[in-house]
Amino acid sequence: MKKLAVFAVAALVAAAAFAGEGLNAGSDLTIGGNTFDIAGLSTSADTPTELGIFSDLTVTSATVNWWTENGYSTGGADIAFRLWENDTQLGSFQSVWVGGGTYVGGDYGNDWTATGPEEGPKDLNATWQASLTPGSTYALDVKVKTYGEDVWYPSSDEEAYYHATFQYQSATPSAVPEPATMSLLGLGALAMVLRRKLRK
Repeated sequence: MKKLAVFAVAALVAAAAFAGEGLNAGSDLTIGGNTFDIAGLSTSADTPTELGIFSDLTVTSATVNWWTENGYSTGGADIAFRLWENDTQLGSFQSVWVGGGTYVGGDYGNDWTATGPEEGPKDLNATWQASLTPGSTYALDVKVKTYGEDVWYPSSDEEAYYHATFQYQSATPSAVPEPATMSLLGLGALAMVLRRKLRK
């Protein structure tokens, strides 16, 4: 009976260790001033996470936290992106490199963290060169590769991504003159026409 109890405890410890494998909460990504947790995004393309309104697609900060059973995982991480309009992919696969991994301990296994982007802020759309339409909704796919053990998250499946959507709004909307301004412009134009006629 004592052996059975020891085995059960060992099994629970092992289960706890492997339960945390993958990205940890706090894997935060800031794009265009909007911050969200990559680990909290949907893994289903049918029910993507809605991120709200974006005015640009510049990655200004990123933190990747992950658990691995390998103690040598110090190579950092890569965050990969795809942009979609309906069923059409806009531009090519893009990525942002997130610094070297730092060991931060953990109760079971090894917890690591990496921050960046190492090359500084990256405007994804400057590379995609997509003509985004204000008011339209776009889909953003995200996946993370951690180096050392070379594992992709959410899974090693090539088509496995975290899925999100956002609505695009231009950062500088085109100015529409107020009615009073239009009236003044109209009166000014009329005065100029009358002045020319009176000179003749």
